[in-house]
Amino acid sequence: TVAKEEIAAVVGEAHRRKVKVAIHSRGSASTRAAAEAGVDWIMHTDMATEADLEAVAKAGVRIVPTATFVERVLEIGREVGQEQIQISLERMKKNMDGLVHVLQRARAMGIKVMCGTDCGNYAWMPYGKMHAKEPEILVRHGGYTPLEAIRACTKENAYAVGLENQVGVLEAGKLADVIILKKNPAVDIRVLQDSANLAAVIKDGKKI
Repeated sequence: TVAKEEIAAVVGEAHRRKVKVAIHSRGSASTRAAAEAGVDWIMHTDMATEADLEAVAKAGVRIVPTATFVERVLEIGREVGQEQIQISLERMKKNMDGLVHVLQRARAMGIKVMCGTDCGNYAWMPYGKMHAKEPEILVRHGGYTPLEAIRACTKENAYAVGLENQVGVLEAGKLADVIILKKNPAVDIRVLQDSANLAAVIKDGKKI
């Protein structure tokens, strides 16, 4: 367990150098300590309580739930058996229940959510294949509208890479990185998960 004062020291030094700070926190106490110390975003927050989330909201800290990983563990566990994935399905079920609560309360409390997926660490979480699953979970479990979930993937995620003033919105003067789809993800967010729905990719204003 890292004390809030230690986290605050890291945050203070990083921010002095204009660097953002993220923290890995699945637990309750660490989530609240991180929020009170002023980190820029918190990964996971599975076990955050109402009081923890109030601290997150008060501090204006963002969260990256990465619920895709937890849901995928539960899916794979049922398919191949717990022994093969060597992760406690009971614990993952508890974590998923926690994340559902966190997503719903974060939306109600105005906490900004960014989309991340914890890809690349297991063969069944291939990098680049699972990113569009997270917005579906926001819609299905968190009560977000499809457009709110898309905003989490675009405008909110731009903050994580330091490009919040350049990408993530359709506005004049911004970098024109856009995908054109054959179907409407505002009607069915799962449209984003099938590359067959891609009609065009535009990078820096040019079709590629």
